[in-house]
Amino acid sequence: RSLTVDERKLYLKATKCMYDTPSKFKSRFPIARSRYDDFVILHIDIASFGGHEDGDILAWHRYVLQQWEDALINECGWKGGIPYWNWFLDTPSQGGSFLKSPIFDPISGFGGNGKPDPDNILQKLNGTGGGCIQDGIFKDVKLWIGPVGQMIPNNPRCLTRNFLPWVVEQHNATDTLRKALKARDFREFMKWVQKDEAGGPHNHPEGPPALNVIFDDLHGIGHYSINGEMGDPLGSMNEPLFWLHHGGIDQFWSLWQDQDLTHRL
Repeated sequence: RSLTVDERKLYLKATKCMYDTPSKFKSRFPIARSRYDDFVILHIDIASFGGHEDGDILAWHRYVLQQWEDALINECGWKGGIPYWNWFLDTPSQGGSFLKSPIFDPISGFGGNGKPDPDNILQKLNGTGGGCIQDGIFKDVKLWIGPVGQMIPNNPRCLTRNFLPWVVEQHNATDTLRKALKARDFREFMKWVQKDEAGGPHNHPEGPPALNVIFDDLHGIGHYSINGEMGDPLGSMNEPLFWLHHGGIDQFWSLWQDQDLTHRL
C-alpha cells in the first residue's frame, strides 16, 4: 500500500520477467523453462527435506527472499526491495475487506480470484473460486511444475486461486498477530507462526490442513486465504503472491526481533 501505482506496476513487470527469462538450471532440471521455475524447484526441494520445519522456515525463507530480490534487480530491472503484504489491514477490525484488497487489483495488483468451480473440494469451506485466474498480468502465465511437486514433462497448467476470505477476516487471525508479537522466546513466537500439531500442512503435505492450523497460524492464514496454487505446500511458490506473503512474515519476524536485539538475532 505504501508503493505508488507506478512502483507496483514495475514490481509486477519484474516478476513477470522472471516467468519469461530462461532457466539457469535447465541442464540439471530439464523441466525448468524459466528463472521463475528455478525458484519453484528450489522450494519443492527444500520443503520436501525439512525447509518448512519450525527451526528452519523463517531463516530459509529470509534467505530465498534475498535470492529473489537479487534476481529481480540483476536480471529484471527492479530497483527496490521485496514488497510485503500486510493482510491485517484487509480485516474488518481495521476497516478493510479481503476481497477488496488493493493487492488483487487487475491493473496495479496481482489480479483477482479464480473462475468459480462448483466441483472444487474447498467449496465446502465457502470457497469463492477454484479455477484459472481471470484478470491481471499473470492471467495467461503457464505453470509447468506441480501440482504437489510433480515434475511431468509437457504438463502446462494455469494459475488457480480459490479465495477463502473468512480465513483472514475471522477474529482469530488478528489475535494471532498480537499474541505473536508478545511472545517471550522463539519457541513461543513459532507457536503462532506455524503450528506443528494436529496434522499441520507441512508435516502432512498429502492432506488438507487441520482447521486449527488455518485459524491460528500466520503462515497458513496467508496461504489458505488465497488457496489454489498457494494452498499447495510444495508448489505454492508458483503463485507470485507467495513472495509478498512471506515478505510479510519476514517483516513480522523482524518486528519481533527488534524488541530485543541482544537475544533475538
